[in-house]
Amino acid sequence: MSYKTILVHLNDNRRAEALLEPAIQLATRYNSHLLGLHVYASMPAPPVPMGYASSVLGSVIAQERRQGEEIAATFSRMTANAAFVAVDHPGRTFLALAVFFRHVGLVDDELSPHVRELASARMLDRARVLGAALRVAYLTSASMPGVLPYTPMMVERGKLKLKLRGKHKNLAGERLFARLKQLARIIGREPMMVTE
Repeated sequence: MSYKTILVHLNDNRRAEALLEPAIQLATRYNSHLLGLHVYASMPAPPVPMGYASSVLGSVIAQERRQGEEIAATFSRMTANAAFVAVDHPGRTFLALAVFFRHVGLVDDELSPHVRELASARMLDRARVLGAALRVAYLTSASMPGVLPYTPMMVERGKLKLKLRGKHKNLAGERLFARLKQLARIIGREPMMVTE
């Protein structure tokens, strides 16, 4: 059995190295891609205004961010010189950025300074385009196989056109068009959604 991609959930900076060591060994052994995932919950504002709530909330968010940065640094340190095949370090940075923009959104306010150091302005722009395209694709397909061939997206006559065919034309809506518009703005095109 071989593994193409190995995803390691790095939820605790104290255990990151212990979790990464076997994952790196497996990835090296099977020439796999290795992805590290760290997620922290967004903290909503309390429903009732409290004097101390903002300072508590701020410290919780700051702690979560510090832990995420420590995990990212550990991941970078341990994988920087690993013998992974096919994707070099800049390629891994690009993929991580594209996934970031896909999930977090197209602004980079939340982007770790460590990751920002690794990326050129061109890489950030290209990853943002791919992330925006993935955001459109996800809303279009809802991760269901076989949908995207019936919903092609292309540039025609200066317009970014998303065609929704057959039963998929019911997907047309404001939210999908908003995502298409974001992508079109990034690449300097006019968005257009067509149902057939």
